[in-house]
Amino acid sequence: MTTLHASISLKPPNHDATGHDPHTRELTESGDTYEEAMAAVRVQCLTATTSTGCAARLDPLSLLVIEGVGAVLSGQPAALAGITSRGDRVKGSVIAQRLARVEQHVTELRIVMVCVTVIAGVAQVVARAYPGSEKDPSPWPTIALWTALLLVAGTAVESIWGLARIKTRRRREKKELELHKTLVSVLVEVAKLTKVDVDVAGANVWSIYTPRGGEAPCLFREAHERLSSHPQMSDRAWTKGKGLIGRCWEKGEARFQDWGELQRKHENKSEMNEAAWRQVPDRDRWGFERDEYLDLIRKYQQIIAVPITDSQGKMIGCLSVDIPADRPAPDSRCLDSREVRLVLATAAEGLRSLIPSSTV
Repeated sequence: MTTLHASISLKPPNHDATGHDPHTRELTESGDTYEEAMAAVRVQCLTATTSTGCAARLDPLSLLVIEGVGAVLSGQPAALAGITSRGDRVKGSVIAQRLARVEQHVTELRIVMVCVTVIAGVAQVVARAYPGSEKDPSPWPTIALWTALLLVAGTAVESIWGLARIKTRRRREKKELELHKTLVSVLVEVAKLTKVDVDVAGANVWSIYTPRGGEAPCLFREAHERLSSHPQMSDRAWTKGKGLIGRCWEKGEARFQDWGELQRKHENKSEMNEAAWRQVPDRDRWGFERDEYLDLIRKYQQIIAVPITDSQGKMIGCLSVDIPADRPAPDSRCLDSREVRLVLATAAEGLRSLIPSSTV
């Protein structure tokens, strides 16, 4: 198996004109897979931001650049610039269904274009072989003309649509880069304030998505950042009042939850049978069904979410930070501090320009 290497140089903001500085650091890590190598070097990079003056000004863009190069070299172009499709992040939701339909339409259009091209070519050949006459007209010249026109029109439509998708993708890449840089900065500050390892906490940016057709609005994950691969992102649609981020949306204010008490209360899953679940008040169910309730309260030790509002004060999304239950912080309420809330509130103000007021 090929071993992949990832490296990056860290220099202090005040290094001299020659670029030399005794504090300059070269970080290199190896791994059997691209993900392992990049995870290791990113942890080193961000750990350096919390432990040395030289990395205190580390631009998270450098992480993105090295990730993109590593992704191409390792044959994983989908990882370039950290781009993830909505379908990957919101599986099972109306967003994923809509995007799946768009992808299906693109595929169907290209299949139709291939068929039209073949038919147009055959029609041209047959029309030349059997042009017909006034006494014995042939339909093939007419068929050849119409298929040629259809081919030209279809090519124009596909090209215009393709250009529109490219423009949209470029805007999305630029936005996701800014979101990524913001979340990396948040994780660094949270690590400093809570004294947890920088690869422990996870951060997410959510926007309120209102689909067409009258479906209920839900939260769409605009961006996610965690320097470790565990735990994985939750695969479900978050509606108003569901989970902590749903409560943040419902109340329009910052919300914090320490899940430790519920984890201890429901340590034995079998005790929470259907009969016991029916006795739980709706408010205490957090909008979950029984099975997902028992799973999700065990996933995180603590979560905090703050609203993201537009310039008119209307809530358009939220920013959340979590610490997983399998790597708990010594203080089970360390995210519920004035300093952490200030960091998140400041980040939320900067995120308002990157979050759409409505998503369709």
